[in-house]
Amino acid sequence: MRLLHLEYLPAPEAGEVTIMLYWAFVFLIVALVAGALGLGGVAGTAAGIARVLFGIFIVLFLVGLVLGLHVFS
Repeated sequence: MRLLHLEYLPAPEAGEVTIMLYWAFVFLIVALVAGALGLGGVAGTAAGIARVLFGIFIVLFLVGLVLGLHVFS
């Protein structure tokens, strides 16, 4: 049994930022399930990883937005 099927993964041409956001949501789901099952340590770790990945995504998104606005203005 495979947990993540290849058709659910982002396309290779989607870019690293999209893949990073995908994994942030995966860790968020893991944290929610672990928290619901009472596994506090696992839930805290997964939530921390999701928070870090999402923070990096936001920073890269804002940098890309600013650079895009600068280039196209």
